[in-house]
Amino acid sequence: MVETLRKTNKKGFTLVELVIVIAILAILAAIAIPTVSNVIKTANENVDKANAQTVELALKTADAEIEAKTAPSGVDADDTVPDVLKAYGITGIDFDDTGKSGEAWTFKDKKVYCDSKHKTSDGYTALKNATKLSDILS
Repeated sequence: MVETLRKTNKKGFTLVELVIVIAILAILAAIAIPTVSNVIKTANENVDKANAQTVELALKTADAEIEAKTAPSGVDADDTVPDVLKAYGITGIDFDDTGKSGEAWTFKDKKVYCDSKHKTSDGYTALKNATKLSDILS
């Protein structure tokens, strides 16, 4: 009889407590995952826009310097876009691939685009590794 009256000191969580914690974690994950996905997508789009602005500035600079005959040695209008950018110290942008947001690099009205609003089917020039500077700036 003495043994049945002893209090047991079992420590741990009950099944109900564990289920509640798992449910709370599932709710938090359902809220956090879409938010993080949107942040990543926005960051990638911003990187593409910044790269497009950098490329645009380099191409405009190259065009102006070729016209003024002050371009770095060996750079002329018949060079491909990557060659021109490399001469101006810009590397790591692959025009045979798409931008991080999955859109094509295009050029129109002396502007470089890398987003879904500007498609090559609308008369935009696709920037590829073989595209010559003279083909897009003339």
